[in-house]
Amino acid sequence: NKMTVVVITHGSVLRLFLMRWFQFSVTEYEQSRNPPYAKLICLTKIKQAQHYWYELEEDGRQALHLPESCAIPKNVSLYKLLKK
Repeated sequence: NKMTVVVITHGSVLRLFLMRWFQFSVTEYEQSRNPPYAKLICLTKIKQAQHYWYELEEDGRQALHLPESCAIPKNVSLYKLLKK
């Protein structure tokens, strides 16, 4: 639970990884931009009840020019809606 993973990669590979992880649409991917050189993009582990997921930190989301809806995985958004 306290593991840290560091991935060093190019901007387009990072965007593809995030697209897959967060389930971005093709349109959201195409609207995103590569981050500035040496920019740290961090994911924060969230725990709610027995569920865990990662959220994209705000400064990273802005550096990638992603909309706010892309900060958490799509299936987590659905989970939160179902819990209401």
